[in-house]
Amino acid sequence: MKIFLQLIILTLANFSQLAYALTSDEKFYAGVESGIPISSNQESLFAQGLTSRLGGSASATESGMVLTGRIFGGYKLLENMDIEIGVFQSTENSLQFNGASPRIGSYSGNSHATVFGANIATLIRPTIASGWHQGFLRLGGHWARLETTSTITGINSTTTINTGSGMLYGLGYDGSINKNTD
Repeated sequence: MKIFLQLIILTLANFSQLAYALTSDEKFYAGVESGIPISSNQESLFAQGLTSRLGGSASATESGMVLTGRIFGGYKLLENMDIEIGVFQSTENSLQFNGASPRIGSYSGNSHATVFGANIATLIRPTIASGWHQGFLRLGGHWARLETTSTITGINSTTTINTGSGMLYGLGYDGSINKNTD
């Protein structure tokens, strides 16, 4: 299921983000963030993975939409530098598949995956005098766990857990909603 792991990570990397942050004073802040995949071609990539492993032909269909959420908190170290930690979780991604293989004949099944993890990052901002202080560059790292359960009806069922860590980077802009909410 390594290809499925790569597909989930690729999907999560292509999220459109929306975040809200509330400040408790001028140093601490907390917030929530949510995202929706922009686009992916998981169905055909998953079917190609089945075909390469089992031979024959296969097709897959994704049901539903994957969402992700993140809860975070931060501390303003300097005028233009924050440190932030967060935890994130995705909803379940489901794929139904079927195919035919010379080795096992006709088959069908489903695969479900969820991702959760944590991250820590530094947010670097331009100085207030620049007029662009709401913009930021996020640099840090993350740890994530992907749990995948795949079942080929009547033949096999497996649960795979993959964990890993890596770099976290991004660009963002805080837009004010009111005096205490960005």
